[in-house]
Amino acid sequence: MSYGLLVLYQRHTGDHQLCEFDGPDGAREAVAERLRLERDPRYAVDNVEICALSSESLASIKVTHSRYFGGRQVDFAERSSEGGTR
Repeated sequence: MSYGLLVLYQRHTGDHQLCEFDGPDGAREAVAERLRLERDPRYAVDNVEICALSSESLASIKVTHSRYFGGRQVDFAERSSEGGTR
C-alpha cells in the first residue's frame, strides 16, 4: 500500500491543508492532485507550498515532515476566494 499526502502550507503562518490519498495508488494520486493544483490560479499565491508526500503512514510523515503540522488546519480554497492568503 502506498499512502500519499497532499499538503498546502503557508510559510509565514504555518497554516496548512491536508488531503489524504490511501490505497495502492495513493502516492501517485497525491502527485497528480499537486500538479492539478499548481495550475489552479486560486493557489498561485505567495509563500504557499503545494507538496505531495508519500510514506507507509501519516504517522511517519508527521515525524519526517513535522513543520507541515505546526499551524492551524485551514481550507485554502475558501481563503483564496476571500482574498486572504498572501
